Amino acid sequence: MAGTIVGHASVYDGDTLYINSDPVRLFGVDAEELDEPHGYEAKAHMIILIHGQPVTCTWHGWSYERRIGLCYAGGSSLNAQMIRDGYALDCAY
Repeated sequence: MAGTIVGHASVYDGDTLYINSDPVRLFGVDAEELDEPHGYEAKAHMIILIHGQPVTCTWHGWSYERRIGLCYAGGSSLNAQMIRDGYALDCAY
């Protein structure tokens, strides 16, 4: 089951967004949780990357009742940028 979701994003943490109230986990990205040392830094960086722009996520599956997807804002991959900027690890899931 796959699809695309587009809209305003609220950032939960460094690897989870809510788009139009629907939770989306960034595919292949593992950022620290909010109760871990750099969790709030990762969240703040995601907010900077999105910068109020609409977010488009193409999702390919589900995990813990969240879509798993590749997400873009302003033409840039949020997944890749979080890893490239050092706020998340590249992971296989």
